[in-house]
This record gives sequence, structure tokens and C-alpha cells, in this order.
Amino acid sequence: EQPGNLQGALPGIFQAKICTENVNQDQTCTESDYSGRFSLPQIEKGEHVLTVSAVEHETRQQKIFFSNLSQAVFVHMLSWRQMLTNAKKYIISNEYAAANHWIQRAKSVAPTEPLVSFHMAILAFKKNDMTMARQLAQETLSVQAGLPSPAVQTLISEIDSRAGKDD
Repeated sequence: EQPGNLQGALPGIFQAKICTENVNQDQTCTESDYSGRFSLPQIEKGEHVLTVSAVEHETRQQKIFFSNLSQAVFVHMLSWRQMLTNAKKYIISNEYAAANHWIQRAKSVAPTEPLVSFHMAILAFKKNDMTMARQLAQETLSVQAGLPSPAVQTLISEIDSRAGKDD
């Protein structure tokens, strides 16, 4: 049978790497354009694993069944910043397990990002783990690049106040 063309969109994600792998482990890859669109030509009909990766985004893998000469796929990806936005919503609503879930996902994408550590410190503070909160806040302060120092300093002051310290 004649191979087809797989097209897709990753809204707002430029230069993502998109690969398909069939059951024979034949791989075809491309990159998304400025608008997030991509096209993979010469795709054999059948089951494939679609893998999409982009800088500052969580890698996505999904099974697809390619059955037409032309088929479209839409892939929704989250950046670590979007994950922290989700975490913040859960922290505000005191849903700490859900907040931790989103923070851990963000950490897997951006393990050295100070904002991730800052959110971890806030969560520890909210859970009344002052020792962990202070440690994470101090780590954030030591690697902080672009994170406003007053926010971290304020958190440390609140931690010390709640813990009864006078540093």
C-alpha cells in the first residue's frame, strides 16, 4: 500500500522535534515550523508511536493508528511554566497533593530552574514543613537567575517567623 502524509499542529511551539516509529522500529522525524505546524511524509499505514519534544516542554508520546493517505493529529504540550501555573492554583486552593504533582512534572522538565524550587519552598511552607521550606528557599536564593530576590527574602522571613527563628 501507498504511504501517506501525517500532518499536525503544536499551537505556539516552534522547532519541536516530531518523530513516528512503526512496529518495525522505522523512524521518521521532522520539526515544527514557526506556527507549530508539521508534516511527516511517507508514513506507512498501521500503528505508530508519535513522540514530540520541545525545549522547556514535557515530552509527549502517544500511539496513533495511521490509516489514510493524509491524516491530521493535534498534540497538546505543556511548558514547565504552565505546570507551575497549575501548581499555583492548587496551592491556593490547599490541594497540596495536586500542587506537588504539577511541581514534580515541572521539575522533570526544568530541574535547575529557580522558579521550580521557589514553588517547592512555598508548598513546603504551606504544609508547615519549615525546615524543608527554608532549605528550598535558600537553594532558590543561591541559584536565582531572574527571580526577584524580594519574593524569596519575604518567604524566608515568613518561614523564620512561623518557625520562631530570629535569623
